[in-house]
Order: sequence, then structure tokens, then C-alpha cells
Amino acid sequence: MSSIKPLLKAPHTAILFLSLTIGWSESTAAAVTTEASTAVQTQVDEGPWEVQSDSYEILLDKRQITYVGNVIAEQGEYRIKADRMLAFFNENNELIRLEADGTSAVQAELEALDQPQKTRLLGDRLLYDMHEDRVIARGHTKLFRGADTMDAHELIYNLMEERVVAMRSADARVKVVMYPEGSTKPVVAE
Repeated sequence: MSSIKPLLKAPHTAILFLSLTIGWSESTAAAVTTEASTAVQTQVDEGPWEVQSDSYEILLDKRQITYVGNVIAEQGEYRIKADRMLAFFNENNELIRLEADGTSAVQAELEALDQPQKTRLLGDRLLYDMHEDRVIARGHTKLFRGADTMDAHELIYNLMEERVVAMRSADARVKVVMYPEGSTKPVVAE
């Protein structure tokens, strides 16, 4: 039997704790199409992910939640913004992966807020693997770290090691702009 416990926080906003127990039904699925704020508890020390979107759909048999429209997901120092985001869970109901997609007008974005130098990663698609603690950005990617920037077709950003690997596309090479300590740096727009 599956258990979905919504707790109303304010009109049209809900906090959802999704718990799958041993007897859950393979055919059970739920769809919710109101403005929503969802907290998904993870095993990570940073606490739960809180996700806000225009709508979301829960597919219990696939262990997946789809968020659509103006998605903002936050956990600890990380924030993901996207047009659409999928959350995937393992059999123990642990969040294992997030996939965020942008549009031609708005790219998917990951921000690390509590770092000494603000870090932002943009791409047409972001894949956040919780076990590997890395984000893969694909398509028109750009990494901002303070005033320094990196443009590439694909970026793999290991969050724990703060290691970045960038790959080129068939049309363009990787471009990096780094400012030495003490040099005049441009003002970075927030």
C-alpha cells in the first residue's frame, strides 16, 4: 500500500511526503495539476529537497515525479531552476537522480548559493546524480564561478571534488575565461 501524505501549508500550496511501503500497488499513479510545493525527503545531510512548480505528476509504479512549469528545486546550498524536472527514486524511496530541462528561452540552471564564489551552471539539460554527486549539463552549457566562465557543449561537474570536465561540440570548442588574482574583474550580474 502506498502512502501519500499532503500537508497544506497555504492555499494552493502543499508539502508532500511520498512514502512507499512494501505493499504498494504497481498500477497506482496520481496526478496533481495545481500550483505545488513539494518536499521530498532524502538521505543527504542537507535535508529535504523542496520543489515548487505549476504542476506535478506522481507515477508510483515508475518511482518518478514529473514537475512542469517554472520549476524551482532547493536543497541546502543548491537551487535548480527549469521548465520541467523529473525526480527518480530507488526501491528504498531515496532520491537518486534529477533531470531538468529548459526551453529555447530559458535554460535549466543549477546554483550553488553558499560557496565563497557563487557558482551557476546553465544548460539545455541538467542531470543530477545523487550517488555520484555530480551534475552533467548538455547543450549550450555555461559555467560561471565568480567572474570566471566556461562555455562547452557538455560539462560534467563533480560537486564534491569541485572538478569540471568540459567537452566540445562538432561546431565549437570549449572556451574558458579566467581572471588572475588581483586583476580587474567584470561585475557579474545576479
